[in-house]
Amino acid sequence: MNFIRKFLFICLLIIGLASFSGNGHAKSWKGRMVDKETGQPIEGVAVAMTIHMVTATPAGGVSSFKRQIETFSGENGSFKASNYNLDLHLPVLQGLEYRYSAYKPGYKFLFSWEKPTGTIMLEKVPTTYQARREELHDASFYIVETDLFKKIFQKEEEFLENAF
Repeated sequence: MNFIRKFLFICLLIIGLASFSGNGHAKSWKGRMVDKETGQPIEGVAVAMTIHMVTATPAGGVSSFKRQIETFSGENGSFKASNYNLDLHLPVLQGLEYRYSAYKPGYKFLFSWEKPTGTIMLEKVPTTYQARREELHDASFYIVETDLFKKIFQKEEEFLENAF
């Protein structure tokens, strides 16, 4: 009987210690946004690194939003988004999933499950109402609408209403 109690205690201790992973989830995304056609840097691209927690279940992984790190590309097109302040304690059956996106009105929306690195070339959208409307729809579908992105989407919406 004593052996079983010790065994259960050790098992619970191991599970308890393994259930927290601390701050070991530091990740960053950096690069440079350039115009695909001209090769010129693009300033003001809204860049988002979205983090979801994935929990293992018998039916498969369940994803839930945790945080979105946002920044803009600077004069030379460079940007850096990092989550070094992300304080997550993940139980054993959970992990993190990263999604990467970039948006600037007038350019095709970029979305990727894989981290784009280095020089990222954005392609201009034809200046038609339908093309710009589709890019706005894609961006607003994939990016979590924080205050920053709501303002960007709202400005593009206003532009589309007044320009066409």
